[in-house]
Amino acid sequence: MSKYTASQVADYFLFKAQEEGKELLSNLKLQRMVCDAQAFHLDLYGELLFDDPIEVREYGPVVPKLYEAYEKFGEQGIPADSAFDPSVMEGDAVDLLDEVYDMYTEFAGIRLMQTLMTTGIGNRTVWVG
Repeated sequence: MSKYTASQVADYFLFKAQEEGKELLSNLKLQRMVCDAQAFHLDLYGELLFDDPIEVREYGPVVPKLYEAYEKFGEQGIPADSAFDPSVMEGDAVDLLDEVYDMYTEFAGIRLMQTLMTTGIGNRTVWVG
């Protein structure tokens, strides 16, 4: 069993974006970041970051439970949950999430999807679900 949930990973990214005063994350971008964090964690540490299932859809991978929870925001940015305590994330997980965050925050959600699709890494075969 994994130490974290996909919701905690998403909350960390949303908290970080809001804390840094950057543009809030869209559902599309958040899904990409959460799913890539899972893939990178599995690749680097040989274990899942979270146990929630991932599905590959038309615009890339999603965690269905998260996608549905944030679908109401449409293309708008998602505010951080004020009850989230970022200290629940620890050690290597924080380092990895910070790396993923830094890699993807320069792209808008649609631009991110287009960039990943044209480079051939849009829908990796790493997804576990």
